[in-house]
Amino acid sequence: MKKKILIVIGLFIVFAFAGLVWFEATYSMDDVESYTIGNEEAEKTVLIATQGSEYKNKLTDSLVDFLTAYDIYISVKDVKLLPEVVVDDWDAIVIIHTFEIWKPQEDADAFLKEHYDAGKMIVHGTSATAGNKIEDVDAITGASIISDIPSQFKIIESKLSSILALN
Repeated sequence: MKKKILIVIGLFIVFAFAGLVWFEATYSMDDVESYTIGNEEAEKTVLIATQGSEYKNKLTDSLVDFLTAYDIYISVKDVKLLPEVVVDDWDAIVIIHTFEIWKPQEDADAFLKEHYDAGKMIVHGTSATAGNKIEDVDAITGASIISDIPSQFKIIESKLSSILALN
């Protein structure tokens, strides 16, 4: 009887571990390769800090396409690089991050807790429930649904246009 109980417990542990490995492999964010567009001496500067996923990549591409119509220096970086960011170097900062297991990406969370400025930062948090956001941060929330990109982009575009005084 003890042997059967130990086998059941052992199998439970193995399946639980396998489930966690599968979840991490399936739903974790990819790293984003940093790149810049435009002249560093441009009148306006925008940093987009994001994570890699189909949704976030397409949203970032839409934002970059929009911004390249203006004389704006754009830098795209992974959110893991936020600890290196000097806030005063940027006219606008867009942070696109995810919540995993009900917690925001740790670098985005720490950065926003220390530097959040609603007049310069736009935050878009994604989660399975579409409603998670970092406390005391005015954030756009969503569920990483590809068909939602146009509506989410419009919200971010409007806020960016206001911050950068475009048009």
